[in-house]
Amino acid sequence: MLVTQTAANTSQRLTPMPPRAFVKGGAAPGVATLTVDRSATAQTIVGFGGAFTGSSAWLYAQMNATMKAQFISMYFGRAQGIGYTLGRVPMGSADFAVQPSVSYAMVANDTDLEFFSIDVERAWKLPLIADASAAVQAASASSGRVRGGASGQALGLVASPWSPPAWMKTNKQMICDLWSIVTGCQIEDSDAVKAVYANYFVKTAQAYRQAGAPIRWFTPQNEPGVKPFTYEGSEMNAEQQTDFIERHLGPALATLPAAERPGILVYDWNKNSDYVQFAGTVYNNSAASQYVEGSAVHWYDGDHFDSLSQVHALAPGKIILATEATARNDVDKAWEGGSWSIGEHYLHDLLGDLNNHVTGFIHWNLALKDDGGPLHVGPIVGLPIFGSDAPVIVDVPGSPPLQADVSAEQADAVLARAGQPPLPGRGRGRAPRSAGEQRIMAQVSYWYVGHVSRYALPGSVVLGTALSSVPDGVEATAVELPGGAGVVVVVLNTTPAPVVLDVVDATNGMHGNVTVPGNAAQTLRFA
Repeated sequence: MLVTQTAANTSQRLTPMPPRAFVKGGAAPGVATLTVDRSATAQTIVGFGGAFTGSSAWLYAQMNATMKAQFISMYFGRAQGIGYTLGRVPMGSADFAVQPSVSYAMVANDTDLEFFSIDVERAWKLPLIADASAAVQAASASSGRVRGGASGQALGLVASPWSPPAWMKTNKQMICDLWSIVTGCQIEDSDAVKAVYANYFVKTAQAYRQAGAPIRWFTPQNEPGVKPFTYEGSEMNAEQQTDFIERHLGPALATLPAAERPGILVYDWNKNSDYVQFAGTVYNNSAASQYVEGSAVHWYDGDHFDSLSQVHALAPGKIILATEATARNDVDKAWEGGSWSIGEHYLHDLLGDLNNHVTGFIHWNLALKDDGGPLHVGPIVGLPIFGSDAPVIVDVPGSPPLQADVSAEQADAVLARAGQPPLPGRGRGRAPRSAGEQRIMAQVSYWYVGHVSRYALPGSVVLGTALSSVPDGVEATAVELPGGAGVVVVVLNTTPAPVVLDVVDATNGMHGNVTVPGNAAQTLRFA
């Protein structure tokens, strides 16, 4: 049995350990056990990844060639990296972007979308996606030959709008300002406007495919119950989303060839009781549900793993994809490898998700600075602006501080084509680059997520597991690799004490002992 380990207070980070014997025989009485049942198969893994936010893409564009290659290898390589095959891309601006209030339809009342353009993404997001996609294809070809995976794996993108274009909304802004308390902050309740917005998704799918970045799924709205006053957002409750999918988005996407048609994932917010109600509303409407491939969830309201199983029970044939997860950054620990508790949180959530029907996991920013930025958010008087955590922290000398408003030339070029003036109130010119060392540092969360993402190849099937006589804080999941190429087990020990565990394959009676150190993770592999 092969063992890979990451442990606190050591230098071990996805470190191969001495193999353990895996032999016939039962577990010793009274020993803590982890039983894997290959006959109890659940969902199929679609992959793991992070978000191609404007902030991460901007930082990537400032890296030198050596650092770019290292960054791509860390995330999207499999032999030396952690094998990401998924990504999420905001459609235009989000809070973690250096360009505020940018959409793909900047010209007001352009109902024919004559001036639709994704040019705003060509400087930063699309080059990062292109490099990641090439690495995914190269890594999948290698894993397909060596470890039973499917060769030719494409990068799977989830595209999500934080807001419709401003002119389609009730408050005429992408940001939900204070005035939106009166006007509302959502797409106008007009079939004509909703039809244009559905076409906006179609054109986004076509434009991204033409740019070499095909979209695998859309979510109709990021965090549809949030009305942020400081960055882009839009409300869309369950009834509104159901209606939009049934009468507009679903039929519009159905006009695309089947091989080029993104799926629809509903909700895209916290996995809690609201999630169950929201998904149920959509799924119970057969006219809308026929267009829906599944649902998307975030982690910001606690574990609520039971909600995942409840939604799965509503529609067992639909997938559940975790599409966002992050934590507040810890500036003091960023260049020491990050906070161990944050890393444990990532793996705890990932294991709980996989044990409750989730098919893949995408965290938020791929890269940020140690201050948790750059991001653009408008100030709220008297409140601080907090940055976010990312599994990889970078230092690019000359990059902007936490709160940044960088050039909007790309958006202004689209306006110029339509004879419109530039957007007002924008910073002009990129922050100057100064000579200096570029640094990159993997955080604990990177290594912990890698215990799953490097080894649980897309196409793997989640297996039944049972822990017995283990202390609280010990968790595990298991998958069978594509083509029956072996079993991968991931164990997390969040307690300070080591745990001796007997791993049992219930199918063939094989077993072996491992010792999982306190505050450590192990990936175990056996045939």
